[in-house]
Amino acid sequence: MTRVINIFVFGASTTYGCWDPEGGWVARLRRFLDEKSVEQLKQNPEPNPMYLVYNQGIPADDLSGILKRFDSEVSERIDPGEENIILIHTGTNDSLYNNQTKSLKFSPDQYKQELIEVAGLTRRYSAKIVLVGTMPVDQRVDPIPWLPNHSYKNEYVAKFNEIMEEVSQEEKIHFIEIYNHFSGGEYQHLLVDGVHPNSRGHQQVFEIVRDYLLDKKII
Repeated sequence: MTRVINIFVFGASTTYGCWDPEGGWVARLRRFLDEKSVEQLKQNPEPNPMYLVYNQGIPADDLSGILKRFDSEVSERIDPGEENIILIHTGTNDSLYNNQTKSLKFSPDQYKQELIEVAGLTRRYSAKIVLVGTMPVDQRVDPIPWLPNHSYKNEYVAKFNEIMEEVSQEEKIHFIEIYNHFSGGEYQHLLVDGVHPNSRGHQQVFEIVRDYLLDKKII
């Protein structure tokens, strides 16, 4: 009997794969797992396990939005006896800075509390929970050309990334570090517009995520 493993990846535009003709890092993860299944099919008519990857990225979404839609997105796509892996890729939109009010969209405390809530929700469906960190941004989005009076700033993106790592340790769930892989080098050429990765950026994020999932035997 085929062992079905569902992989849900929640997030915003970077999860969705905006501005990448190849569909982003989640599409690459699906292709990688599909290719593994094809290889298995050459030996067996039923790939085992069979991975189903669901990209639940919605551009402009944030953790609060993910909390509201989480149950409905997952429950309609699973059957009893199937395994589930859940990845949460968030933080950049949550750390959005309003230059008029001099305030963040969500406070660090609120973001942490919502991450804890997400961890609780995901445990209803899976023990394999992964928080995926964010990439740094650059000066092109300070201020944001398409969102007047707002900015993405690395000081806040990095802070929210640290909160993700803190929650992962406290809640004993996985955390994939992305930010520090890029912040020490010339990462700007991996961004289309200062915040969204280009194809090369998505490829690097995919490789980091893939290697972590394989190393921890999550996939």
